[in-house]
Amino acid sequence: MSSIISLTERLFGTFLILFLVQTCQAAYEIKLLHYLDDSNYSTERGVAEVHNVDTNDVTFRQHPLNPGDIKQLKTLAEKDAFYRMDIVIRQTNKKDIILSTFAKACSMVESKLHDSFNVYLDHNNNVVGVSLLPYENQCSGKHVTDADLAAFRSKMFFNAPENGPVPDTLSYIQKIEREREAREKGGPKDNRSFLQKYWMYLVPLAIFLAVSGVANPEAQSGGGGGGGAR
Repeated sequence: MSSIISLTERLFGTFLILFLVQTCQAAYEIKLLHYLDDSNYSTERGVAEVHNVDTNDVTFRQHPLNPGDIKQLKTLAEKDAFYRMDIVIRQTNKKDIILSTFAKACSMVESKLHDSFNVYLDHNNNVVGVSLLPYENQCSGKHVTDADLAAFRSKMFFNAPENGPVPDTLSYIQKIEREREAREKGGPKDNRSFLQKYWMYLVPLAIFLAVSGVANPEAQSGGGGGGGAR
């Protein structure tokens, strides 16, 4: 009996370890590449491990900038050039997706490498776009020391499309069915009297006849006098 209990405990422990490993594994990985000059040569900035897009649970592992990198970034800022990036989405059993984004180099410098990524998803949670947002959007020309540009401090936010309002199809179909049944049955019968149906036409006619009746005796009297004189 004790051997059975011991075996059960070992199996449970193994299952628990596998469960924890599976839980801790990233849903997918995002490789971050950047360009520190005007050339088309990129270097690896780091990696972002995405654990949960609903809670923006991401772990960053980014390389610090060396003095040469810092000098190049500051040169881009002085030239009012762009800091460019390639974002490589790596998902299991799927082809890599490469997206590009950029920001003003002076914004990156004055933000002291504080930035965030907005990642845009489709209805199936596939990545369809990304944008880089430095914390400082405007460049004021303030002095930033090399020590402030040693390491990136980043966040990542995932934006999924919102579902629009669903039309009330059932109510519309029921309304169409009621209208169809009413047409087939000839519609509800109108039991109003003749006067109730057409009073708006009869009243103006009665007023017209009354006015005409008052005017006719005067016209007839004037016509007879003229005839007698002749």
